[in-house]
Amino acid sequence: MSNLLLRILLWFVAIPLLFVLVYFFPEPHHLVFNLLTVPASSLAAVEVSQLFSRNGGNKPHILSVILIGALLPALAILELFGLISIEVTLVAIVSVAGLNLAAQVFRRNELHFGLILPAVSASTTVLIYPGLFMSYVVRLSSLPDATFLLFSYVCVVYFNDTMAYIAGRLFGKSSRGLVAISPNKSVPGFIGGFILSPIVVVVAHALRPSLFPGTTAARLLFGGIIGIVVILGDLVESAMKRSATMKDSGQIIPGRGGILDSIDSPIFTAPVFYYLYKVFFLS
Repeated sequence: MSNLLLRILLWFVAIPLLFVLVYFFPEPHHLVFNLLTVPASSLAAVEVSQLFSRNGGNKPHILSVILIGALLPALAILELFGLISIEVTLVAIVSVAGLNLAAQVFRRNELHFGLILPAVSASTTVLIYPGLFMSYVVRLSSLPDATFLLFSYVCVVYFNDTMAYIAGRLFGKSSRGLVAISPNKSVPGFIGGFILSPIVVVVAHALRPSLFPGTTAARLLFGGIIGIVVILGDLVESAMKRSATMKDSGQIIPGRGGILDSIDSPIFTAPVFYYLYKVFFLS
């Protein structure tokens, strides 16, 4: 199945499904949508840990990786419901990182001492990416008018990604190689994706003025910054895969690759979207 067909299926299946989950199951705190972030983060965490082990690194303990990947999105959900405070989440981050470091003290085989830094790097990265980044997808539900804001966030990311792909396919064959880490990316692709993000923000405001209040300049600047971050999210995962000499992060989605291949830009964008929205439209 071609990449173009898969992207079309994304729009006609996955995007409407997300809309249904967000729009028709909004209360309490978009629980159905947010619960999906937990297994998604766990699966992505397994894929990230496997990238680290690709070139002779420590083989991951799958159960621990799954739990670490799920931890911060799950705690973010509990925060939404007021069951825990942000301090509990901070304690969890410090505890997991500290235990991970302390566990290396008990290695007994000198031949494995060289694996200490790769092991610490892998588990710490998994805690942060995807775990911490994914927790901000959950935190978007705490913002005003969260139902339409979540859908706008999804559209800002995937319109960017899809337009970058289409523009690159149509006009970018002679201008590829702009970024060495992802040589198939082209100048028209970057421009096409970047432009569409602020357009989505402006259109969302036109359809629902309370969503992005303030000036048109603020909306365009917000959308432009998000557009850049969406592109960076895709490139960050490309860099990780290039380092591991892998084309895809996994094989869980036939013809598409791993779960991380499909959610790299959304999870990388979520923290920036969350904080910039608060600065631009709630301050």
